Amino acid sequence: MTKVVFEEKYYPAVKEMVYRTRLANGLTVALLPKKEFKE
Repeated sequence: MTKVVFEEKYYPAVKEMVYRTRLANGLTVALLPKKEFKE
């Protein structure tokens, strides 16, 4: 399995952090965690 390193970008206007990476197959993945969401 390939190690994935995420870039972090903070958006102060909305007070949220976005995590983004590009996989080996070229697919870009972005994660936007929500504090209010609980599973």
